[in-house]
Amino acid sequence: MHKDYHQYFSYNQMVASFSYTSVRLLEICLPRPKITIRNLGPSKGSLQQDLKDFSLKVTQVYLAIDDRLTSLKTDTFSKTREEKMEDLFAQKDMEEAELRSWIEKLQARLQVCGVDSPQQLQAVLESLVMKKQGLCEMLQSWNTRLQDLFQQEKGRKRLSVPPSPGRHRQTAADDSKSALESSPRNPSPVVQNGDKEDRLLSAMPSASTSSLLPSPGDPGAEPLTPGPSFTEQDSVSLPEDVFDGHLVGSTDSQVKEKSTMKAILANFLPGNSYNPIPIPFEPDKHYLMYEHERVPIAVCEKEPSSIIAFALSCKEYKTALDDLSKVSSAGGEEAPQVVSAESRVRSSPARPGSDSASSLQSRSSMDADPLKEADLSDKQKKQTLNPHIELQFSDANARFYCRIYYAEEFHKMREEIMESAEEDFVRSLSHCVNWQARGGKSGAVFYATEDDRFILKQMPRLEVQSFLDFAPNYFTYITGAVQQKRPTALAKILGVYRIGYKNSQNNTEKKLDLLVMENLFYGRKMAQVFDLKGSLRNRNVKTDSGKESCEVVLLDENLLKLIHDNPLYIRSHCKAILRAAIHSDAYFLSSHLIIDYSLLVGRDDATDQLVVGIIDYIRTFTWDKRLEMVVKSTGILGGQGKLPTVVSPELYRARFCEAMDKYFLMVPDHWTGLGVNC
Repeated sequence: MHKDYHQYFSYNQMVASFSYTSVRLLEICLPRPKITIRNLGPSKGSLQQDLKDFSLKVTQVYLAIDDRLTSLKTDTFSKTREEKMEDLFAQKDMEEAELRSWIEKLQARLQVCGVDSPQQLQAVLESLVMKKQGLCEMLQSWNTRLQDLFQQEKGRKRLSVPPSPGRHRQTAADDSKSALESSPRNPSPVVQNGDKEDRLLSAMPSASTSSLLPSPGDPGAEPLTPGPSFTEQDSVSLPEDVFDGHLVGSTDSQVKEKSTMKAILANFLPGNSYNPIPIPFEPDKHYLMYEHERVPIAVCEKEPSSIIAFALSCKEYKTALDDLSKVSSAGGEEAPQVVSAESRVRSSPARPGSDSASSLQSRSSMDADPLKEADLSDKQKKQTLNPHIELQFSDANARFYCRIYYAEEFHKMREEIMESAEEDFVRSLSHCVNWQARGGKSGAVFYATEDDRFILKQMPRLEVQSFLDFAPNYFTYITGAVQQKRPTALAKILGVYRIGYKNSQNNTEKKLDLLVMENLFYGRKMAQVFDLKGSLRNRNVKTDSGKESCEVVLLDENLLKLIHDNPLYIRSHCKAILRAAIHSDAYFLSSHLIIDYSLLVGRDDATDQLVVGIIDYIRTFTWDKRLEMVVKSTGILGGQGKLPTVVSPELYRARFCEAMDKYFLMVPDHWTGLGVNC
């Protein structure tokens, strides 16, 4: 009766109407205590296209190798050299045939893979990544052989004379040794308590002057060194020039000057230097790194998360993590081993004498000075207490670094809060796309992993420092909430990283501080999204009538306008859980001087749920925020009478909790759910 009728009451030309409308009850969904990564795997169509592109690149590479071998084959070959060339042609055909056979088998395997078998598709993808790495390694090996053949053929066409005394050609053993020492698949140094990334990037010179990158004789580094190469002068040009100089009766100094000028001119003339066959993949993708420990990763400069994934999957990270664990379990009695970029340069084989002399000198001076021993022990103590790990890795064209903040603590926390394995976390980070965070005012760069499970947010330096101070308390709070099954609305942060790279081939470089957090809306389609701070000052977003509301993140004033006609009703037990979580989290944040956090709310119409989570809880109440609050509240510099936009952590907590109680209306348990008197 009450549901089907409208009641009207009139008095002095005024009419009041009462009617009943149905109430939509919503459930509250806090961030889940355990994070699960659904192994969706790549799509079958994208894998088939990727395999087709790889087959074309294989054809391209081996056609180029065949052309180079054919151009080096002449009629004047001796029988031995002709047999050697035939062996090279046969080896090329065999390698190409093996790759073709592998591609055919993988295509057949891909055909039988169903859409409902993501693990098999993931295995196919990782196998393809490893094969791409193998193709790059084979091409590097072929470039070395072809360069040797080119140098031999160029030397054979000149006068066949013995080199002058005191000078000799570099032997094949020396060539192989230098190639081995300058291989781009070098193990990365592990730096704990490392130097700042500004100095690291400034220490990334071009390949022609770098002692950490491959030497000019390395075929992988050849495109980066178009200028004269001193290695080639010593091994090829100088002996012949010295001989020519002696024929014309030149002195040793004249011979050296003439030979140097001739070598420089020869490098600028066409046909006098070997141009390696280029890597068939894009210059921003890097396959020639060292071996992986967990998951095969192709580092892509456009996908910063791939740098993090590679760092977490490499052997050096696991070793450094084990060292940190040993130090923490031993109570910090032994310092971890630190290998920095400078130490690697000093121990380079190019300067053995100076290195040993300097080491002996430093050792003797340390023995003589007890104050330096004390300084060294303090330095080792600082290194022992440093919880961060820094990794550096490179190939012939680019150098990368990744600093992993609180590596052991984050690793243990992920083991506690993740149902999926660490390998799935690395796989998720291996690919990412740019993510447009609508409604935000910070201007920070956002990325989302390709599987949409995690969000990567750029952090300003001030936020990084704030988090480093706040992190130990954060680890304790989150792990305690999970272990004690205590409700918390904090969106979980799973890692903080500083990454950087410098590519000498395309002259690109980047430095980023990134925070990796869970995506609260993973696997959902939201009808509306709100970012709520409990304040009404500048908290309104103007939306275009043509756009759907889910395309823009709405703010507090937008929510108040919407709930005026359509309140957000939640059940009493949901309101109790939400209130307990928000009050506990806000108290924890305010006790550590955290302000400016907000509650992210998404309405999922498919499940009638409100997905909520506290985000942006990094910014602390620093001295600049204190000064801004004092100036605006007291009117020292004008503006008296206005409410300050920045308030103390305690006041922010009280305002935040009070507003969240008002935004969500509780439905009493005794209501039938048939309707509410409006």
